[in-house]
Amino acid sequence: MRWAEYTESASRLADARDQEAARTAQVQQRAAAGRAGVEKLKCRLSVQGDHLLGLSQRLREPHPSFGGVARTGLPDPDEALRHAWEAVDQADVEARRAEERGLRPALFPTVSPTGRNVLVYSLVSEARSPALPRALGDGT
Repeated sequence: MRWAEYTESASRLADARDQEAARTAQVQQRAAAGRAGVEKLKCRLSVQGDHLLGLSQRLREPHPSFGGVARTGLPDPDEALRHAWEAVDQADVEARRAEERGLRPALFPTVSPTGRNVLVYSLVSEARSPALPRALGDGT
């Protein structure tokens, strides 16, 4: 091996080492960002779990189950984390919808509170009216 070949090989080796060092640094940065994202997701899930437990108590529903999830086998951790965030956001939307439905009154849910009160009081007063049995043919 001649000196020129040796220096060319050494230069290529140095370039390969530099490229590998840059790739390793990039992988380490992605891993650190992924770990930070997972920690943020864990905190959000903890808060969401507490909210869902409180919501189930307010709505007098059974406690939600926080069992394990099926692994989807996504090869890209960033994509898996993105899917997890989307699922958490969707769960928040569904929890808000459930809370809205649960807080709606069972009797005449689309009527305003004042209208519902007038309707109920009118029906009750009409039912107590002495004219009602006569109108129904009771004869008293």
